[in-house]
Amino acid sequence: MKHIYKQHIDRFYKFAVNVFGVEPTVMDREQTAYEGIIRFENFLKRIGLPTRLSEAKINPSVVPHITKGFANGVGWTFHPLKKEDIDQIFSLAK
Repeated sequence: MKHIYKQHIDRFYKFAVNVFGVEPTVMDREQTAYEGIIRFENFLKRIGLPTRLSEAKINPSVVPHITKGFANGVGWTFHPLKKEDIDQIFSLAK
């Protein structure tokens, strides 16, 4: 989410306001969208889901093996991802 939210501010803004109750008058749209992502991450932590690879006990040395499977990227999401995007997402998730 953090990797693509700036390219989809409206979508993530609505997510923040409608799902996590971020008050839109306090922040600009980008800050509101980011706050929604932070609240989602905190929600995942509260229910016991890992938000980092290390929390899931995934050794960083296996990341290249995982991302190799995405050599052609991912095109079936609302925001198609290139291999470089996926590498960066996994790098952020360590």
